[in-house]
Amino acid sequence: MSCKSFDGSIRLRGRINRGVEKAVGLRSKRSAPQVGRLAVTFVAAGGSQRAGWEKAPGSLETQGELQSDRNKRKAPGLQPGRYRGFLVLVFVFVMGWPWRVNAQEIALEKCDALPVITVTVAGQSTTFLVDTAATSMLNLKSFAEGKSKDVRVTSWHGTLATSAKEVTLEEFVVGRTKLVGLKLPAIDLSAIGEACGRRIDGVLGVDLIAKLGITIDLKRETLHVRTVDEERGAELVAEMQGGMHACLEAFNASDEAAFGECFDRKIVLFTLNNELYGREQVVGYFRDKYFHQSPAAKIEMRESAFHPVGDAVWYEYEFTIESTRGVLSGRGMAMCKKSEGRWRTASMHHTVEKLEPAVAVR
Repeated sequence: MSCKSFDGSIRLRGRINRGVEKAVGLRSKRSAPQVGRLAVTFVAAGGSQRAGWEKAPGSLETQGELQSDRNKRKAPGLQPGRYRGFLVLVFVFVMGWPWRVNAQEIALEKCDALPVITVTVAGQSTTFLVDTAATSMLNLKSFAEGKSKDVRVTSWHGTLATSAKEVTLEEFVVGRTKLVGLKLPAIDLSAIGEACGRRIDGVLGVDLIAKLGITIDLKRETLHVRTVDEERGAELVAEMQGGMHACLEAFNASDEAAFGECFDRKIVLFTLNNELYGREQVVGYFRDKYFHQSPAAKIEMRESAFHPVGDAVWYEYEFTIESTRGVLSGRGMAMCKKSEGRWRTASMHHTVEKLEPAVAVR
């Protein structure tokens, strides 16, 4: 988070490629500029901010005391009809809040057309080229100390063995993330600096990009380093998805008992025509509409735009339900949290529904 992703591209000029090739001993080829593909992922960091109706820090609670008009029980100060709008406002708040305020956003600088960033090495500011198609390496002119050894270096046109010095960096800091005792090969990268008009102290390659959880936004010209909170958020989303997978199987099997365990006791479900409060009402709704049919109803669901908040996960979803009534498709928003030892859905709100009626057999 899943998390949305898109591809960006960095176009490196041919002369820069030839500079890298010259540095590592590759044969220079006069060819069209190469295009590198970047997998750019946005992950919203789980923050400490809370919705106004949160029960306790880190634990979101739905308004379980709100009951449907059928039961004639209404919560003081907040009517069921208004609660739908309230839930939408909370969702907009969650999705629109700048959760990345504590994230590590680093401005991408330019060396001619090449993206570079400032990296602190042993307390000194250095300039590293960001290259997603190369391995990380140092400029021998900037880091002369080290032991000579044979290493393998990857550039645009492949990987080859070359002789280089292996340098151990006591501290390697990108943003607020620090690596200690990092070992990198050092070769002569002066050709790159000469080509772009600025000294390049090293290359931040695909290996360190992956290790640091770096994503790149070329449009905003920023580089994002994943934080500890974001790591936790990603783990939380993966755990939630794994825990909720059995719910789809329970629906497809018309297993009311197992399906009911997928919902919090105070679940709130809004469809375009229904407002349902509590596990019993929600399970009854699905039972009456979809369970024990022949052929059996089948559901498919695709989640996206995950937003961990405390110990809960908000997300968007698209769904398709095939039943004897026809094919119902739609999308909406939901929140899952852990309760009674497992992940359960605490709120769902279908924002769009479209039914294609089944064609009667004559």
